[in-house]
Amino acid sequence: VKLRLIGEGPQEDELKALAQALNLVELVEFCGFCADVPAELAQADLFVLPSLAEGNSNAILEAMRAGLPIVTTNVGGAAIQVGNEGEGFLCNPGDREALARHLMTLIADQALRDRLGAAMRSRVESIFAIDQVAAVYEQAYQLLIAGHRQQIGQINPNLFEPRPKGTC
Repeated sequence: VKLRLIGEGPQEDELKALAQALNLVELVEFCGFCADVPAELAQADLFVLPSLAEGNSNAILEAMRAGLPIVTTNVGGAAIQVGNEGEGFLCNPGDREALARHLMTLIADQALRDRLGAAMRSRVESIFAIDQVAAVYEQAYQLLIAGHRQQIGQINPNLFEPRPKGTC
């Protein structure tokens, strides 16, 4: 297993020092800026985004489009993005044990990674394709103009799938 960190940021030096201190330098690759995200994602086996805060993450949508299983924190729109198929791999922000458990489950099970990755690709193509998102926005604006604001939540019911009783 190798962790590839894509991008740059203010914590890069701190993370490099941590990798060194934990003797993980051979297992962590700092890739820096990436101009071709789809090419990077095509090399991955899974995607992890342990954010403390997000809106609707484009990174998650890009990973879903690449057919990757997603491990992420239940912040912002993540639960809606991954849907019922991916909700088992959400964890609370800061819950390192759950994050590690989810990662280890997927690392150990190629068939599960393949199934979840296919489900993520199907979900992003069926719900989050740009033409569908644009149509939803257009419908929402039409409802606002017509004074029917309360109906906006009914535009795309597939986005808010019914969940079994007792689940998030």
